[in-house]
Amino acid sequence: MIDPFLGYVDMLLNQKKVDLVTIVIPEFVPAKLWHRILHNASGLTMKFILLFKPNVVVTNIRYHLDE
Repeated sequence: MIDPFLGYVDMLLNQKKVDLVTIVIPEFVPAKLWHRILHNASGLTMKFILLFKPNVVVTNIRYHLDE
C-alpha cells in the first residue's frame, strides 16, 4: 500500500508544473488507548516517510471514534 502511494507522489513531484504536494492523512482516535495501535499504524508510517520528502506537506486530520 505504501510503495504505490509513494510512487504516485514522486510522479507528481517530477511534473514540471507541480511545485508542492499536500497529503492529507486521516488519523482515527479511538476511545480506548490500546486501539490506537491498530488503527494508525499505516498512517503513521506514511506520515514519517513523507516528512523527509522535499516539497511535500503532510496534514493529518483527527477523527474521534466513539465506543
